[in-house]
Amino acid sequence: MTTAALKPTDARVWPVRRLVLGAIVLLAVASVAWLDLSWRGLLPGRGGWELAGKFFAGALAPAWDYEDRSGLPPDAAPFLAQVAVAMVNTLRIALAAVSLSIVMGLVLGFFACSAWWPEAARSRRGPRLLWFVSRGVMTLLRSVHELIWATIFLAGFGLTPLTAALAIALPYSGTLAKVFAEMCEESPEDTRAAFRAFGANPAQFYLLGLIPRVAAEMCAYALYRFECGLRSAAVLGFLGLATLGHSLAVSFE
Repeated sequence: MTTAALKPTDARVWPVRRLVLGAIVLLAVASVAWLDLSWRGLLPGRGGWELAGKFFAGALAPAWDYEDRSGLPPDAAPFLAQVAVAMVNTLRIALAAVSLSIVMGLVLGFFACSAWWPEAARSRRGPRLLWFVSRGVMTLLRSVHELIWATIFLAGFGLTPLTAALAIALPYSGTLAKVFAEMCEESPEDTRAAFRAFGANPAQFYLLGLIPRVAAEMCAYALYRFECGLRSAAVLGFLGLATLGHSLAVSFE
């Protein structure tokens, strides 16, 4: 019975997927033709090979000290000490940003999840409007890159760790909220039935029923976002924030 019920749905879904895939292929071919791309452009010239060789040769022979100390003040910190400070700042910013995004993701994910809704609320406009608004906020937050958020907050907070933390936390909170809400939506229905039998309210069911059920998956994804936060914090250093990216930018200059 289940297989027979799924056959009409599959018959409607597969043509749509084929049309979408065909449109993507056509757009890709049109983009290649419009941009006049060629495989020869992937091969570097003689100067490119020489520059790449110098780069990888330098990467295999890192500098453990300043190349030129003539322009440094006498009380300048050692080179490795500055690198260590930049690494600690990068770690602190990433940890603060991801911690804030986890809290925001849990709160926003609560409103973007319909698994805790009572049966009577599923036909009302209020919960559905709240669901659409929450989904829209999630999409807005994660669709703007952290570099854009950092540029916006630089005008208000300047080159401070708060700028970097907020710039990372906002898009990450949208992503975490989306993933957390989908994890709760996919949780088994038996938990909801058990909490409804005990008379639990939606907040109790969300905090004590859904989150513990998917806590392992949430922690695993939060750790992955922390790894991404370390990379983002380092990249934000190229805007002038005191992270590894700033040290790299100064070294390049």
